[in-house]
Amino acid sequence: SRPPWERGSTTNTKPTPDAVGPDPRPPTVGKAPDYEHQTHARRGTPGSWSFNQSVRSVQLDGMGADEQKRVVKTATVESVEELSPQMVRLVLGGPELGQIGELPFTDHYVKLFFPPEGADYDHPVDVDHIRDTRPREFWPVTRTYTIRRFDHDALQMVLDCVVHEHGLAGRWMREVQPGDRVSFRGPGGAWAPPKDADTILLAGDEAALPAIARSMEEMSPATRAVVLCEVEDESGEIEMPGPVTWVHRRGAAPGQALAQAVR
Repeated sequence: SRPPWERGSTTNTKPTPDAVGPDPRPPTVGKAPDYEHQTHARRGTPGSWSFNQSVRSVQLDGMGADEQKRVVKTATVESVEELSPQMVRLVLGGPELGQIGELPFTDHYVKLFFPPEGADYDHPVDVDHIRDTRPREFWPVTRTYTIRRFDHDALQMVLDCVVHEHGLAGRWMREVQPGDRVSFRGPGGAWAPPKDADTILLAGDEAALPAIARSMEEMSPATRAVVLCEVEDESGEIEMPGPVTWVHRRGAAPGQALAQAVR
């Protein structure tokens, strides 16, 4: 079985490649996306909503979404906080964050770039130049992370990131220190809790926790939230903005316990 951060939950059909290329759709059900999942809601029975995955576009500060998402920016890691053994909180800062406009959705995300082993470059990453001058195996690897919080006045962006034991992103998350720099594209995003919903069901694993938390914060007080979050065990539980039913895998295949709880 695959760890939770390598699972998809979408009806789209094209997988996202590790290397930078055209902005593809998310992977199909059962594939391993290797990135933090982004979620949006869709109407189920009257008065209820359920999550699905989306990377639809959003208009920001007069710039088209596709254009905005393609602009590469670089930020500096200002602090690193362990939220659990499986998750760290990064606070990124820097003047280039001033290029980011208003963020009206709760599933906004950015794509971080990680130079592969053997690459002769570091941050800031000039993606187009690298693609033009280096073979594909030296293109930066991309991983997608939900924006947990953004402060336009302080020019700070908070990312809550799953830490795992393999891959470039996993190693970077384990070793990152204040002062390190990272380049990224984005933001994208598409969904916020509808104000007229009677009940909203939020369900996901570790990778979905940032989007779930943001959605909980933005819900109408009149909306009833039913929130189920799957983690490995008690050590994976983190502080959330409201009541959560924690579902523990305890070695079971990812998603099985959550699906049973949702039923």
